[in-house]
Amino acid sequence: MLLLMAAFALAFVVAGLALDAPRDIAQGMQRILSSRDTLITDYMGQGGVGAALVQAGLLTLAALAVYWRSGAVIGHLDLFATLAEVLGVPLPGDVAEDSASFLPLLRGSPLAPGGREGLVHHSSEGEFSIRAGRWKLILAPGSGGWGRPTRSPSPWTQPKPDSFEGLPAFQLYDLEADPRETTNLEARHPEVVARLGRLLRGYIERGRSTPGPDQPYEKAGWPQTAWISRFGP
Repeated sequence: MLLLMAAFALAFVVAGLALDAPRDIAQGMQRILSSRDTLITDYMGQGGVGAALVQAGLLTLAALAVYWRSGAVIGHLDLFATLAEVLGVPLPGDVAEDSASFLPLLRGSPLAPGGREGLVHHSSEGEFSIRAGRWKLILAPGSGGWGRPTRSPSPWTQPKPDSFEGLPAFQLYDLEADPRETTNLEARHPEVVARLGRLLRGYIERGRSTPGPDQPYEKAGWPQTAWISRFGP
């Protein structure tokens, strides 16, 4: 699985280098790193297609290398805190609240205890999921995007949304045994669902997933957090 993901990441880098000149890619990546946008489609607008593909590929390779060496789970958002630590720049409490530096792992040392416990993900529809260790909890039925079943089908794949009737409200997957997420274990491991649900609720209510001062968050008009009351604080 890691080799397959590495192959995809290398393909991104090769495609980006084929589309744009190295100088344009470097300048585009500088614009991406200084932007607050976080989606690859936003990166394309900020730095160009070539820079977006190269950055996505390089960061994926870095994440795979860290996971292969240590088993730690990192995301593209962690580049911010890592570069800040490399440059010796302290981050204010209201900046990059979900970014955790993985510089110790690159130096061959373990991460310091008391850091981020889980990594939060969003689907294209804004649905939440959280990964901690071998477990991934999705706080919604369906795919959360264009894959089936979906509420927002792509005009190129299917004309109508799918019905979610009869589907469980949450999805739990053991990514070590089932990396393709084919078997929902939500009913078999309610204790894991409860633990990860409470963890994610805490992150949302604190406005961050890393140690630091609490940050405000928008409570109204956020239907993707309708599940939050089902998990005690």
